[in-house]
Amino acid sequence: MSDIDSLVTAPEASPCVRVGLHLVRPLHDAEGRLVDFVVEHLNPTALGFLGLDAHTPPGTRVGELVSPGRLEAFLEEGERALKSGEAQFSEFEITAPDGGRHWMWHEVIPLGEVLAVRSVTAADRYAQAEFDELTGLLNDHGLRLRGQTFIESVPEDRSAVLVRLAPRRFHDFRDVFGFEFADALLRAYAERLVSLLAGHRHLAARMGQHQFAVLMELEGEVDGDRINGLAGIVDTRLEAAGLELHIVSALGVARLRQHGRHVDELLRAADMAYSESRRTRSRQITFYNPRLGRLAQTRITLQKELAGAIARDELRLVFQPILAGCGEVEGFEALLRWHNAELGEVSPAEFIPVAEETGLILELGRWVFGQAAAALAHLRRTHGSKLFMSINISAAQFSDVHLADQLSAAAVAADVPTDAIELEITETVLMHDTGESELQIQRLRGLGFRLSVDDFGTGYSSLAYLRRFLVDKLKVDRSFVAGLEVDRSSIDIVRAIVSLAASLNLPVVAEGVETRAQLDLLRGIGCDQFQGFFLGRPSSLAALDEQRAARPGNASEAIDALV
Repeated sequence: MSDIDSLVTAPEASPCVRVGLHLVRPLHDAEGRLVDFVVEHLNPTALGFLGLDAHTPPGTRVGELVSPGRLEAFLEEGERALKSGEAQFSEFEITAPDGGRHWMWHEVIPLGEVLAVRSVTAADRYAQAEFDELTGLLNDHGLRLRGQTFIESVPEDRSAVLVRLAPRRFHDFRDVFGFEFADALLRAYAERLVSLLAGHRHLAARMGQHQFAVLMELEGEVDGDRINGLAGIVDTRLEAAGLELHIVSALGVARLRQHGRHVDELLRAADMAYSESRRTRSRQITFYNPRLGRLAQTRITLQKELAGAIARDELRLVFQPILAGCGEVEGFEALLRWHNAELGEVSPAEFIPVAEETGLILELGRWVFGQAAAALAHLRRTHGSKLFMSINISAAQFSDVHLADQLSAAAVAADVPTDAIELEITETVLMHDTGESELQIQRLRGLGFRLSVDDFGTGYSSLAYLRRFLVDKLKVDRSFVAGLEVDRSSIDIVRAIVSLAASLNLPVVAEGVETRAQLDLLRGIGCDQFQGFFLGRPSSLAALDEQRAARPGNASEAIDALV
């Protein structure tokens, strides 16, 4: 649908705002001067503003509908819009058909060779400042204006909550199905939200592109039934534009008085709870608590310090050996470490999620690629010419169209073959966008890189997707290895993974091996490679060289346990 078509067929406005829409084409005289505009379309509201009936024919000149003074001003606005390509705004007074005079707000939008003209009365413009045109709910401004009055009217023996929520993967739906579908989805989401609030005193608002907020009165300080009623939108099915979708929402809640007495305080608290829900991918309602504020401050500090970590030379790689059943070291996994002067040694479990959330992971990834490739070149010269290096790839990196080129450049610079670099990707990352995943895998495999599915068994674990994606190796999630000695089901899961891999001729790596008993069980089940503290802790390149000098041959310190 073109921009013009979407304007003509769009709803006039939210239930609170009447928007007049004109489409006009410029009319020039013989010397090329703009002298008037010809009307191509008027919606019912525009006809009403001008006192015209529905039979006003297309082709009518604007000069026939407005005063000479207004035409002159409109010609100036239209010419500026056509020449600059930017919208023009103005306010003016009109005489309505009933004789009353109204101030109008006017927007002239250039669309190729025509102009779209949107007009609202001053009163409706005030309403438009408070309401979202797409859904008819309040907007951010409207919620803040009306929210404080709502809060102050809640009796002391009752309470209220402010809820922030949004459908997950909204941007994926928009990118796949288009903006028109995305709008339909937001309208359907708003309707479902309002239906869940029916019968309860509340304010509902659309906040930003796809987020929503609800201020809802409760029977008392704790009204679990009413809050839990919103769970109906946490995990639900919606129909939009003829498609039925499974929608999961992130949802955060702040309580009046307990978490604040002003609408802005409650919005901040609910937003932190919402962010935590989104970050942890929880399908439960997440309530604010002060710890979230401290965590948010910690993440801000980590982000600030991490942004300069490469320049300050604070990052380093350590390498954990991956062994064959005979005890021979066949490769290493590169693991990122960070020591900050102020924060000390920061766990990857803390800084990697922050890097992923902020996009810093792309810069860190490029650094890791170069360092890991250089380390591999050294290890193949001094420890064994057939060694490989395993590198973890995050969701943001896997979605980066430059990933293959960056990895290839790192391999070329270090003079190592691409088939000696193994990329670890989780099941979740692979299945996020299967079409794009296939394309990225084709690019990487086309350059010779090998692919390993990390944390296998925790996600989809499907024979069909393994055949589709053509991966090279499966890595059993460490949680199953940890449970081998106490949980029979873990043994059954690992055995099933090995059987599945065997049907596709894929080797299996067991990660997180920490005891001799785990090792014996895994070897008996049929795993091909092993990794874990029992076999070798992550070490610096210098430490690996020292170990090599102290123990001739390409074997780990745990070789006696393996043979």
